[in-house]
Amino acid sequence: MKRRRFIQKSGYLFTGSILTINSPLPLQSASNTFFKRYFRVKVNGEKLYNGIILPETWPPMHLSPESDEPMPVPYLQNPPEVIPIDIGRQLFVDDFLIESTTLDRSYHQAVKFDSNPVFKPLSDDEVGGPDGKRSVVYTGHGGVFYDFKDKVFKMFYRSGWLGGLALAISRDMVHWERPELNLAGENLLLPKGHIYTGKDLTSAGSDNSVWLDSLTTNESDKIKFLTCWIHAPIEKRPKHTTHTMHISDGKNWSNAHPPGKAGDYCSIFYNPFRNVWVSSIRISDGPRGRCRYYYENQNYLDADWSKAVYWTNVDKFDKPEPEGKYPGAGETPQLYSLNAIAYESIMIGMHQILRGPSNAICDEGNFPKLTDLEIGFSRDGFHWFRPDKKGFIKGERTEGTWDRAYIHSTTGVFVVLHDKLIFQICLLLKENLSGYALS
Repeated sequence: MKRRRFIQKSGYLFTGSILTINSPLPLQSASNTFFKRYFRVKVNGEKLYNGIILPETWPPMHLSPESDEPMPVPYLQNPPEVIPIDIGRQLFVDDFLIESTTLDRSYHQAVKFDSNPVFKPLSDDEVGGPDGKRSVVYTGHGGVFYDFKDKVFKMFYRSGWLGGLALAISRDMVHWERPELNLAGENLLLPKGHIYTGKDLTSAGSDNSVWLDSLTTNESDKIKFLTCWIHAPIEKRPKHTTHTMHISDGKNWSNAHPPGKAGDYCSIFYNPFRNVWVSSIRISDGPRGRCRYYYENQNYLDADWSKAVYWTNVDKFDKPEPEGKYPGAGETPQLYSLNAIAYESIMIGMHQILRGPSNAICDEGNFPKLTDLEIGFSRDGFHWFRPDKKGFIKGERTEGTWDRAYIHSTTGVFVVLHDKLIFQICLLLKENLSGYALS
């Protein structure tokens, strides 16, 4: 059925925010069956599940890191004449399925959980960090997922400042347990250590990204792990790469695959619509500051970041922090990180927008950098439609609040619990703590 005919028959229906979409049953189970049924089918990379035809050169190589224009979205400018709608429920977050309407679309902010924060430093590794560092648990990016086999939510996080890779589990996303794993001490999967020791993974590294792969049939690669070695002394870093990639069953870790060089705080995600793993690569010194480069491959351990293309950054509609709202206001925003996940018929991306100030100003004034989280939507996994810039989840500007300023998303972005989407966030807390919270 043609797109226009479909709209005429179905009526103009849309929801203004993904938070208002109800799941008729817990999607943890529904999505697992759904994805296994549809998304392991090989797609030729030209015509997608929704009728979009990709260009011959993919990923696109023509975008410029110098441009501050909003990212063009070709399939909105020129949508397919025929749009299949048999993959996932159709979310009317853009005009892809709408030819015309007199309705107004509204986008809403997430609502922070009343009992936040839900996870704070408790163990010996987490409380009272070395060299005067704060007590800390943080994801950075880590990952939060539902494990269909074990029937629990799992959070992969850092246990202490530059600490080991740890695991916490929950049945409701609010109450968390630190299971004894008998691996590297307490609930540690990997011990603390940010010094590169070669291809054998003997420690956790520093900033990381963890993806719990619910689609794999091989337990040995259920965990996809990206870790960073930039924070080691220069003479103790690997010369050929800044990061390494690994797969694991939670006990045994593969040898290091070196994807190449980049800035810290890179992350990974899986696009099930095209069966590709995507590296969200941070470049810290772009012409407009921090930005993201893109690399995709079907075999997770085959990543080669030297072939990555410029992807995205903030645009001219991402405004600086107004004077008087936060120290160091007025600086040009930058894209600090970008995580994504598939939901129903689209990809949802969480853009972490840095509004300043510089590290030097923060160190001098002893306050955190200011970031907000903003939602984007994609139907081809590359081009992002970001219609709302008011902040989906905002860092508070007031000193002394538990959720002040420096707010982060996690690998996985959100989980589904009953009829709600639960967005997990990590942030600097008051009283010199760092912790984890929910929206």
